[in-house]
Amino acid sequence: MNYFVKIDNGVVVQKQPYKAEGFIKAPKDVVCGMLYDGENFTKPEQPEPQEQPLSDLEQFAKNLLDSGKVTEAEIPQGIRERILQDKRISK
Repeated sequence: MNYFVKIDNGVVVQKQPYKAEGFIKAPKDVVCGMLYDGENFTKPEQPEPQEQPLSDLEQFAKNLLDSGKVTEAEIPQGIRERILQDKRISK
């Protein structure tokens, strides 16, 4: 099956299975958001994910864990995972 895409400012903005005015033929794996330089379709570069600071509750749980007042098992799983991933943990 052929696919056709509409390009706006070098970005694929629409994909459909039929030809229409303003659309060009594209490979099956092209999706909206891809870049088009007139010859090739490419995926845009993804920015590095930004590290999210710990919430007040996560920081409180981390402080309790660091002080030895609670064990890892006593901290709810979601919070425990976040504070154990945090690079600032003082173990």
